[in-house]
Amino acid sequence: MKKQHHKELLMIHWKNAGSGDLLLLKSIKVLLRGHPRLMAFLFHPTEARLKASPKELLYKASAFSSGEYILVQVALDFWDGSGDALLSDLYATLDGDAYFQVLMAIESLKGREIKSIDFNLANEKPAAGYQNLAN
Repeated sequence: MKKQHHKELLMIHWKNAGSGDLLLLKSIKVLLRGHPRLMAFLFHPTEARLKASPKELLYKASAFSSGEYILVQVALDFWDGSGDALLSDLYATLDGDAYFQVLMAIESLKGREIKSIDFNLANEKPAAGYQNLAN
């Protein structure tokens, strides 16, 4: 029974959704990878809409962990700008995996995909116009 419930959480099949809504949904799925419960919490399973008002969703999400709450905020910001996520909360609260999911989701909104980030700054070349700052 638990396995069946998990499958239900992953199933969002919107009818008559526009391409913009589907792109947002795809990016939010990237954001919430590993958190299928949050997808089911946020979205109606068959219609391209939230399950409730953003204000109500944020209120209910306040019972979640601080990391999950921030992911809900970011998902709402992607959807309609109503999440009020703060960058300072992202880097102060999210663990490395969740923070990376946020970055991947942002890139997916732009139609790109990142697989990893090289944090070795010694290999970086300064952007044009910033050569003097690197010295």
